Amino acid sequence: QSGGGGVGMLMATAEEEEEPCCVCLSPCDERTPCFHALCHDCHVLLSGRPLLCPVCRRVLPEAAAIDFSALASEASGADLAALQRAHRKASTGTGPEARAARAAIAAEISERLREAARAGGLPGLRAALLLAPLGERSVLSEARALFDACAACAVDLPSLAVLAA
Repeated sequence: QSGGGGVGMLMATAEEEEEPCCVCLSPCDERTPCFHALCHDCHVLLSGRPLLCPVCRRVLPEAAAIDFSALASEASGADLAALQRAHRKASTGTGPEARAARAAIAAEISERLREAARAGGLPGLRAALLLAPLGERSVLSEARALFDACAACAVDLPSLAVLAA
């Protein structure tokens, strides 16, 4: 897969383990043509002058435009780590397509949080929250509601055990 399309652009490498971006150290599945991890945000940030790889100084192509509609549609059914990367990428845009993609991805993230809470209770939710973009208001409000519900259930279980004894 390519990370935005086009020859020589950043490449996504699904078969490799994620490495941290060589600039911001965020988990990154995109590689430069010289195979160094460089996230789209940092690639855009470095644009504007001759763009050189931060590791080996090789000349890099300009950052590709993001297809926000494809980004949102690919998010459907993805795991939390993939959704986190998609949300981060969608957050680089400011137009209506980027906002729509962020909203769709946030809805998927909220669904994954609900699944984690149902499957693993409070511990499962806590683990899932590590990957959730809590700066997104809709995700934060969903996380708070789920956390409160799981915490209430955890408190009620010992009470029920005492009453049953």
